[in-house]
Amino acid sequence: MIRINLFPIKEIKKKINILQLTIINLIFFVFFLGCIGFGYKINHDKIIKLNKSIKKEEQKLKKLAYLRKQIREFKKKKKILETKLKIINQLDSNRLFPSYLFYILSKQIPKDIWLTNINFNKNIIKIQGISIDEDTVVKFINNLKNSNSFKNINLIQINQIIVNKIRLKEFYLQLSPDYNKLLGLI
Repeated sequence: MIRINLFPIKEIKKKINILQLTIINLIFFVFFLGCIGFGYKINHDKIIKLNKSIKKEEQKLKKLAYLRKQIREFKKKKKILETKLKIINQLDSNRLFPSYLFYILSKQIPKDIWLTNINFNKNIIKIQGISIDEDTVVKFINNLKNSNSFKNINLIQINQIIVNKIRLKEFYLQLSPDYNKLLGLI
């Protein structure tokens, strides 16, 4: 017996398998496109957020750059003002220092000495004076040494002079102020 199959079952099964594979592939393809779209959407949102964040940070940088510029200008002005203040303080100290120096010097002068000339430079004081005798000059020198306001006290010269028939001693001293001690007292 010969069988003749007029109904093509194998071919129909093949077509069904092909159709099922096509549908499954189409579903996977749509799913794959959906995943790609979802990933794109997520990345796109992240990119938008990052761009906004970048813009905010750029604005902050601009503000900080402006503040940095202002700080630099402030530091320059501060330095100028500090220099001016230092000069003012030095001028003020220089204004008061000579008068204070002469005040300290006047306290050390014994009764029988008259100062005739005082020459004051920055580091050297030259004193010329007249005394009744040498002992009074020695007393004056000892007073200066004991005051601790002066250093390097040297008797340069002492001469006998006659004024109105009175024998007197003319002397020359050279000394240096001790700025540390004198400025500490002001």
